[in-house]
Amino acid sequence: MEFINPSLLWGLVGIAIPIAIHLLQLKRYKTILFSDLRFLKSVQKSARKQQKIRHWIILMTRIIAWGLLTLAFAMPFLPHSDNYTQRQSIAIYIDNSPSMTQKGEESPLWVQAKESARSIVSANPQSDFLILTPDMEYAGQIKNAAAANLAIDEIRPTSASSGWNQLIQSLSTFNREDTVQVFVLSDAQSTSVAGLDTSELKLELFPIVYQPVEATKNVSIDTAFLKSPVLVQGQNVEVEFELKNYSNEESDVPVELWVNGEWSGVQNILLAPGSSAKSTFAFQADTESNLIEVRLEDGAQDFDNIYRLSSQAVAGKRIAHLYSPGYAQLNLDSVIRDSAYSIDQFSYSQVPYGQLTQYDFILADLSPDRMIPGLSQALADAVESGTSLLIFPGYTTSVDDATIGIASISNVNSDTIDNLQLNADDAFFKGLFYETPRRIKLPAIFNYSSVSESEYLSLGGTSLIQSPSGMPSLIRYPKGLGQVYFWNAHPIRSQIGRTELYTAMIYQMIIFKESAPNFAAEIGTTSSLRVVRSSEGDEPIVVIQDSIEVIPRQSSTGSSIEFSLETLLFSPGFAVITQAGDTIGTLALNTSSTESDLDVLSESELDALLTELNYIHRINTVANSTSALNYLENLNQNKQDSRWWIIAALIVLILEMVLWRQPKS
Repeated sequence: MEFINPSLLWGLVGIAIPIAIHLLQLKRYKTILFSDLRFLKSVQKSARKQQKIRHWIILMTRIIAWGLLTLAFAMPFLPHSDNYTQRQSIAIYIDNSPSMTQKGEESPLWVQAKESARSIVSANPQSDFLILTPDMEYAGQIKNAAAANLAIDEIRPTSASSGWNQLIQSLSTFNREDTVQVFVLSDAQSTSVAGLDTSELKLELFPIVYQPVEATKNVSIDTAFLKSPVLVQGQNVEVEFELKNYSNEESDVPVELWVNGEWSGVQNILLAPGSSAKSTFAFQADTESNLIEVRLEDGAQDFDNIYRLSSQAVAGKRIAHLYSPGYAQLNLDSVIRDSAYSIDQFSYSQVPYGQLTQYDFILADLSPDRMIPGLSQALADAVESGTSLLIFPGYTTSVDDATIGIASISNVNSDTIDNLQLNADDAFFKGLFYETPRRIKLPAIFNYSSVSESEYLSLGGTSLIQSPSGMPSLIRYPKGLGQVYFWNAHPIRSQIGRTELYTAMIYQMIIFKESAPNFAAEIGTTSSLRVVRSSEGDEPIVVIQDSIEVIPRQSSTGSSIEFSLETLLFSPGFAVITQAGDTIGTLALNTSSTESDLDVLSESELDALLTELNYIHRINTVANSTSALNYLENLNQNKQDSRWWIIAALIVLILEMVLWRQPKS
């Protein structure tokens, strides 16, 4: 026999109470001398024996009644399985992610999961419940049976995606003292189970795995991106996308491009079983705001048939060239010849500090020998807002390294360094080469400034160009929304020889961003986005989709705001990012690509995984809600209704009252 509330068995100590009462109420007989009445003496002995028997019976009824009431509250039962014990704390995970929208025998899988959740609650009316879904909407909210049913009724399909490991982590604060029973109502999608780790929590897992009617032949758009990091208004833009065929059959699917709600192109792509394919669309960015959709029609699941992008087109790029008269300069006019780029030149004595944030790229060319008040802070503010800054140091630098957050230079050397090498694996070079180069070496340099490797690494810098010994020549620092490039050897003035790659690299510095230049995110995967604030006040970022307005968690850093996407309960589509009534941009929300792979673990595979991770578990695969209900009823066959224990206690108490009220001899 086992107990649902074993701690209440301490109530059996209370049996001492009726025993104590019995001892206190024992009747003491007095000896009184009478004349010889032997007949009365025999009657007295008989009555005394009857009285003792009645008292013992009353005592036993009181002890039995107390014990029965204690057992009723402890809720005993005889378990019919070694894998199941009813618990006071029950967590129910209802998977309502996109993959659960597949059709079952009777209804969509997520509907069957809700029916099973209601059955679990009704079978355990006295338990505490934690209702969980992939979007973790109710995480941390402990509910009674009535509140749990209300939460279950409100569950609808979501675009959020989360793994089983996230489920286990969400249980860390739910009744850490006792064992928690966890019902996982899911399709056991392999991508969601992947990454599950061991746990020190006291858990019993009961996965109920729902099977779709048939294996879905799904083709999805795994990703799409703009090949140019900057959209220039009036120019052609290329959109690259990748399709994945998750079925074991060949698929020929039409793919369309839509821009700002208008059809822009179509192509048919043939996919072999289990294969991927890449292709490209092109369109002309005629408007400032561009809402881009890549659509396909595969006749199967539709939650991953659209991939959305949002990007702002600019009329051109503004460049500020800061220089010192009398020093050798990089002739930007000969390097940047694109009409979309405008170049403003300022000597260091004429720098418009308050306007530097309006520039997309600033070149600080061979900075002067003396400190210029306010320059470093103005440059730091510009970088924080998204400007890219390239610094060519002079023999002494006016740039306050600590303010901008870059490593300082120690001295200028005149040794020739041969065969500079690219760190071609850095993200910076992805836009320069179709494939990662392995053998490119640049011309030698003559004059260079020494930089401490440990210092630039500690400040988040990465070396883009270095000598064979590892001495950095070009360092990149991600700062705020922009980038700082520190080129400690002037590529024109001090190089021996010349390469056209330097020109391409300067173009890349102008347009490269550490993060995507458009506001695109996968629901449940992308954690946060950073945007440039539209006002100097403390007004929060507000994200609006249709009639829903949400103020997400956010933090300000300089001229930028980073806001969380984890709590945005939006659907795939477009949402507007605003601050103080001003539109900052449009957020493109996509279903997580992990949902597209509808491959699931078999019951044996899932059992082997949970066994390997040392989880106490019992798995059941069901085809419909009826089979799920039968499984749950079978689990609960060991349940004993406490009412019968209470009724038995009342019967015993009535017997005790009858005996107590009998005439006393």
